[in-house]
Amino acid sequence: MSGSTTRKIAALSVAALFTAGCLSEGGGGGGGGGGGGDTSDGEVEILGAFGGAEGEAFEASLVDFEEESGIDVTYVPSTDFTTEISARVTGNNAPDIAIFPQPGLLLDIASTSDMAPLEDVVDIDALKETLVPGLAESTELDGSTYGVPMRMAVKSVVWTPAPEFADAGYAAPTSTSELTELADTIRDSGTAPWCIGIESGPAIGWVATDWIEEYVLRVGGEDFYNDWARHEVPFNDPIVVEAAETFAEIAFTEGNVFGGRDSIASSGFGNAGNPMFEDPPQCFMHRQANFITTGDFFPAEVTADLDNQVSVFQLPPVDGGAAEGNSVLLGGDWATIFNAEDEEVVEVLEFLASDQFGGPWAQIGGWLSPHTTFDDSQYLDETTRAIAGFAVDSDTVGVDGSDQMPGEVGAGSFWRGMTAWISGQQDLQSVLDDIENTWPED
Repeated sequence: MSGSTTRKIAALSVAALFTAGCLSEGGGGGGGGGGGGDTSDGEVEILGAFGGAEGEAFEASLVDFEEESGIDVTYVPSTDFTTEISARVTGNNAPDIAIFPQPGLLLDIASTSDMAPLEDVVDIDALKETLVPGLAESTELDGSTYGVPMRMAVKSVVWTPAPEFADAGYAAPTSTSELTELADTIRDSGTAPWCIGIESGPAIGWVATDWIEEYVLRVGGEDFYNDWARHEVPFNDPIVVEAAETFAEIAFTEGNVFGGRDSIASSGFGNAGNPMFEDPPQCFMHRQANFITTGDFFPAEVTADLDNQVSVFQLPPVDGGAAEGNSVLLGGDWATIFNAEDEEVVEVLEFLASDQFGGPWAQIGGWLSPHTTFDDSQYLDETTRAIAGFAVDSDTVGVDGSDQMPGEVGAGSFWRGMTAWISGQQDLQSVLDDIENTWPED
């Protein structure tokens, strides 16, 4: 989910706009292209997909910058970002800066408008020296970069109830075989090792796609994963079958999941892990991104004392997999510019893209910097620092594959297919073949 998944649904409709050619060559307020000279007026508008407490934390992270620069930054949260950004670009009324929750949507707009490559306005090579690898690359099109990461989400996190996990003598596994041995030990003790839930209203299935992506990355390696996410290899490649079967060993083995396989599709993603905080725990492991500590997903008493209530480990490598070392699956938010002629807009973008952005948000919680050089002492707790370290220290990095895919696949047939498979309505090979057949032709 990581701030983006529930907004994927609207992405399905934007493809029709692009196909119909509604995004004109002259798109964008200010266009993003060349010509006209500096248009600075002391004000910069940013459109984004997050509001509420996240929007307030974002604005708090801009206060010092606004005071020092003299630039008045207005943040506009959108409850229907995909539709709004598409309409505004189409209507020649693009914001100065937009923050996209999906690189695929950003690239769809870049490919159908005159959005300026960011190499024209910022030093992308210098940024990449401190960014977690893969994040900027996920917004590359025909050799140019169109987005810079403003926030990172780490998905490859396995949560455990810290006191009970330690008291039982369990230890974090370092390989998939060790993970299987741990699950067997927990199951043999009479408790389900895992809690898993994928129910998410109209967005049901996204949790399952994350699981599949985790194992495509580990089994196939980084290059294969990136090729797969961009359909340079078939969606139903044998490596994807192996990845899904690796997940199935976790989710479909009798006694492995609290409530059984039949409960997975009906258990809400937000509180699926909470049985591990019962006395005694009803499960001992739950894989979910770092966002799960925000809002009211985990019990309040857990999030208020995170370091003492939970322990975390990184989903381990697959024995014999092609990935090098530890692997991490990431999501995030990417900023781009539609008014490249405005020097103040460029200045704001450079700040958002820097390792100096985000301190106040980090101190509030729920935000991770995409930079390896960010001062992690600003994070609220050791748990958050450890999770950020999973990304910084990993050898193999993949960006959420469904976020990079066309909406009709990444937020459509992929979600539906995984739900049908997990629910026992359809076999794995048929599901993967069906998803492959839904991929739009170039």
